[in-house]
Formats: sequence, structure tokens, C-alpha cells
Amino acid sequence: MFPEAFEGKADFLKFYLARNGGYFRKGCRIYRDHFYDVSKDGYTSVEVESFHFIPRYPGDDSPFLLAMNMVWERKAKYSSALKDFCKSHVPFAGDGSDNDYWLDLQTGLIKSIRWEESDHPDDAILIAPSFYEFCTHLQAGSR
Repeated sequence: MFPEAFEGKADFLKFYLARNGGYFRKGCRIYRDHFYDVSKDGYTSVEVESFHFIPRYPGDDSPFLLAMNMVWERKAKYSSALKDFCKSHVPFAGDGSDNDYWLDLQTGLIKSIRWEESDHPDDAILIAPSFYEFCTHLQAGSR
């Protein structure tokens, strides 16, 4: 599923081999200002509801989690721009509003498309510099 090398690939695979997704019953947050100047776009913190899972066999399902490949296939159908975006990005997590967190398979950057703002991938916001940084900066509550 991830044949190409990308920054943080080992951390990503290690997480998915150990957990294969996960659901935060009370949600959690990540504060982007740990990594970026966010004064321009207003998204200081964003909510994370769950990590998608990777199906182990055809028909593998979860009562709480979305299948990564299904999210990818559904979003790739939205537009030609998203189809191109999906060639180099994979959705690995989401929030409660169907916004996705995408891993850039070329750079390792974590991005989010905020559907209520724009559905064009050029408007994706940077969330974290790597999967590892994304995971280690999740927190249970607000500051």
C-alpha cells in the first residue's frame, strides 16, 4: 500500500502495525502553533476524532473506524484536482466533521482539507511536519 519511501514512513508503519487505527471517544486536539505561524489562517487547534484503519482482508470492517482505502477512493471522486492530490497523499485520520488529515507521501507533511472552507487541495492547511510530530503533539483537552 505504501511502496515509496517518504519522510516518517517507519513511524507511520510502526503505528499501523501496532494499532491499525483508533478512536478517541472524547476527541483530542493538536495545536498547529507548535510548528507553524498560524495567525494568518486562524486554525490554531484542530480536533482529531479517529485514525482510519487499513483493512486486512476484503470486507474487513469496523463499527467505529473508517477504512483508509475507502476514504481515499471516495475523496478521489470529488474532483479532478482531488484525484490528482490522492495520487501523492493518503487520508489517515479525520475529525467529527468529515475533515481529513492527509499524509503527503513525498514529503511526510501532514495536511488537512477543511471541506467547509474549500474542497480544493491547494487550500489544504499544514498541520504537522511529520506523522511522528502529529501523534506526539495530540492532547486530550484544550490548553
